[in-house]
This record gives sequence, structure tokens and C-alpha cells, in this order.
Amino acid sequence: MKEKPGKPARYEPIRVTTHRELLKKRAAINERFNADPDLARLLMVNPIFAFEDAGVEMSQEIKDHITNRMRFPPKLVARIEQLEGELRADLDAIGIDAELPLSAEKRRHVLFDVLKVPPEIDERVKRRQLLRTTEFRERHPLATKLAEYERARQGALIFHRREIYEAHKSGQRRLGWLKSIRFKI
Repeated sequence: MKEKPGKPARYEPIRVTTHRELLKKRAAINERFNADPDLARLLMVNPIFAFEDAGVEMSQEIKDHITNRMRFPPKLVARIEQLEGELRADLDAIGIDAELPLSAEKRRHVLFDVLKVPPEIDERVKRRQLLRTTEFRERHPLATKLAEYERARQGALIFHRREIYEAHKSGQRRLGWLKSIRFKI
């Protein structure tokens, strides 16, 4: 086991730079998490930090792959793709050329200027930078589709930043609802 300056290493590093390498090394990675329930629970706080603590050194491509596979299960990915196709067709039909996801400004333009959705909220809220499409989901079919798309793009799970991860790791915070986890790639 190698040691970093000032910190003893807990595991020999496992280097993963491609999806193929991840698949080849999954048994060793699974073994590390299944042998340490506390480390395995940290996967729910932030999987990338937990993998690093398990001694897995990953390329950015693999970090993105792991995060996206956990946040976006296959059914959610399929629904997002379906909604993107429908939204592109709907936006093209009304003459809007825009990249998805829409910016807050573009959403406001589509909802209020193009679709003429009645705001029924005060002007201060209408101008708010973080206007949520969900506030208008019942007022136009396209608004309903936009709201579903925005919610789906948030993903099934949201991972925490380093400070919160470290608080969980040190025991200052706990995942009380999660007693154990069996890990499998």
C-alpha cells in the first residue's frame, strides 16, 4: 500500500480511465465497498468522493459516467430523450430555435411572449431570474412538458459537496435512514 505525504493510504490505487477498465476492475471495487459498510454508505452522499476514498483513481470521463448512471437511471434517460425530441418539435413548430435546456430568459420568452401564458402572478415574480416552469404547468401543454423536462434533468439523486461528504465521513452527519448497502457495479 502506497502512502501519500501526511496521510497513510488505505488501499492500493485502482486506476480507471475507460469504461472497459471499470468493468474489468469492478470485482475489486465491489469488494472494497462491500467490506466497509461506512464507506459504502458514503456512495449515497457523493459517489466520486467515496470512490476516491476507496482508492479508485478515475479519469473525468469515468467520473461523469458514474455520476450520470446513478443520477439518471435508464428509464429516466429514455424519458429525457423522448421529451427533448418532443420539445424540439414543439419549439420548432412555434418558430423558436433554442438549445435545451432553456435558459430562464428563454423560458420566460416562450411562456409569456410566444405562448401568451397568463402569468396570474405579480410582475415582481415574473421578472425573477429563477422563474420555474412548474408554476405554469396547468396553463399550457408545452409548459407542462417543459416542467417535466426540467424536473427530469435534475436527476433521480443529488450529490453533496465535499464539506457535507466530509461531515458524513467523520460521523458529524449521518444517513439515519440507510443502515447498510450492498454495492455492485
